[in-house]
Amino acid sequence: MSLIQRNAVPLLILLAVIAVGVGVLLSRSPSAALGEEPVGCNVSTVGTSILTTAADGTTVTETYHGATITYQVILSIPELPAGDTACNYGGGALTITLPNGEATVVADDDATTTAIPSIPTIQVGSPFTAAAVQYVVNQGDATNRELTARADYSGGTTDSVPEGEVKPEALGSISNTVRIQPPSIDIDMQPDTTPETAQLVYLGESAIFDITVTNTGGFALSNVSVSDERAEDCIRDFPTLAVGGVENYQCSVKPGNNFINEATVIGEAVGGVPEDQALVTDSDTSDVQVESVAISVSIEPDLQRVRIGNTATFSITVDIPGTTGLDNVTVSVPIVPDCDRELGTLAAAAQEVYTCTISADSEVEGSLEQGTHTVTATASGEVPGLSTLTASDDAVVEVFALDLWISIEPEDQTIRSGDYAAFTITVGNFGDTELTNVVITNDLVPECDSTYDSLAAGAEESYDCDSSALTDDITDTATVNAIAPDEGPVSATDSANVTILRPSTAVGLEELNTTILRLVVQTLRVTETNDGDSALTNVCVELDTAGNILPLVHEEPEAMMEGEGMEGEAMEGEEGELVADPCAGSDPDLIVLTRDSVEFVTGDDGDDGIMDVGETWEWRVITVGIAGNYVPLAEDALNMRFVAVGHGTDDLGGDVTYPADAEELGEIEVPIVTR
Repeated sequence: MSLIQRNAVPLLILLAVIAVGVGVLLSRSPSAALGEEPVGCNVSTVGTSILTTAADGTTVTETYHGATITYQVILSIPELPAGDTACNYGGGALTITLPNGEATVVADDDATTTAIPSIPTIQVGSPFTAAAVQYVVNQGDATNRELTARADYSGGTTDSVPEGEVKPEALGSISNTVRIQPPSIDIDMQPDTTPETAQLVYLGESAIFDITVTNTGGFALSNVSVSDERAEDCIRDFPTLAVGGVENYQCSVKPGNNFINEATVIGEAVGGVPEDQALVTDSDTSDVQVESVAISVSIEPDLQRVRIGNTATFSITVDIPGTTGLDNVTVSVPIVPDCDRELGTLAAAAQEVYTCTISADSEVEGSLEQGTHTVTATASGEVPGLSTLTASDDAVVEVFALDLWISIEPEDQTIRSGDYAAFTITVGNFGDTELTNVVITNDLVPECDSTYDSLAAGAEESYDCDSSALTDDITDTATVNAIAPDEGPVSATDSANVTILRPSTAVGLEELNTTILRLVVQTLRVTETNDGDSALTNVCVELDTAGNILPLVHEEPEAMMEGEGMEGEAMEGEEGELVADPCAGSDPDLIVLTRDSVEFVTGDDGDDGIMDVGETWEWRVITVGIAGNYVPLAEDALNMRFVAVGHGTDDLGGDVTYPADAEELGEIEVPIVTR
């Protein structure tokens, strides 16, 4: 048997013909079912072929992932050699299996639906063409980039066989293979130059490139990346790139001299690709020529901190570093109009330096407001006969507010002479920027000095301190000094007063009269005067009669006679300790004279029991005794001796006579006369 292609038309690709019906049989009678049988026909083979086309009808031998291709099966009777005539065939079933394994029946005599046609009589010169089946190319269905489809025909028969012999069935099977285009990628860098047509860049300007990456192969790509050793800005990564996919971008670099820029792309194809063919790459170059014609500008300082109310000052430098001068050179600083300049023509290697300022005072129109500002200086100049060059530089100005604060508390305090004063000092930074080298000094209380390395914006620091022992009134001034971000000083002060309390009383004791009869009646005047600077409470005088041989007549206040107030109540003394109230209870040999004693005669102007500054209270004490010649006297008892000690409690709760001093003592001697 021979394997014969039906015709030589390019659209028909015969990949395989399998012949299963072999032999030459004489036909004895025509077959009505299969049409008019050729006289003396030979049993022949039914040829099976698959036609593969694209959407436009062109033959497909190579395709790509995602493309749609069409499979169409043709059944035909090939012509036999001269002298032989092929018999007719008919019936049977025709199935096509796609590369993804999906099988589709395209013709079947036993079909129950009109969608699947029957196979008619197949004669020489009258082939049967089945309905087309479409397939979307999936690279995952490929093996080593090949997509295989198969057509299977079975069940066809012929009546042209001698009587008594088995009628052979026509069987045919054929495979079709379409290759997926190999993976590939393309990178194109523009401008597409040669050394003679290189991109012209002036020193200090950027060379700009347009880069296009295209998936030119039949497989989708992953992990696509572009590398560029000379232009970091041209480096890119693309996770995926579909078949025919395009990525386009622009990048730049500032060259210092002539160079050839090369960008390389690499991608990875997956699915149905041999491992050694999975990686694809491509490169492209672009020439750059750097001209030594340029302009540069700098604005300094790069960073300056200015407090509100001051002025920011800038130094601007314009350089022409190339070998060619520039025309119409100008400098523009939008935020600081005072820095704008028209410099005209500057020769090669020329340099212009100037200064300019702007106020940071909100009261001045056009000044910088509080906050951070970026000041951009842009210089431009025209290259004779070519183009305009530009350059720019930035500086940052921080305009800040200062609010340093200090307090010393309490503002007023009163202590006794020899005590110490206690203070709380607080410093705060209520401005909007950190302060450094924070130093607190006190002109009269160095014990309260302190330092801090820094004080953040909005921060407070507080501490307690004590003075040394004080004997005079003082007004202490606390001062805080710090360094602001502009390296200038900032300070604040506060003051506190300390008053020394000097309470005092003077006690007087004198003999008013003495009557010597058989009985001795003696009257004493006792006084206590507040000659200090604090009102006194708990005022009393202790009268000591230890040297008096005559008894004293003294009536205790009613409360004291009932035993009240004799327990020795406590009161606060120096440095807060509790001391016994001398007026609450005493030695039984002493007479305690108070505002409530019957001996009190005058002095309490306010009648409130408080001895105001300058008040004098007076008591009259009467003694009664027997004349001396009736009483044996001791040898040393020549006189009667009286000692008075004054007491009181000052505004700070201290005993004025603690410790006692001479001013709070009164003493007299009364001669004893015997007869």
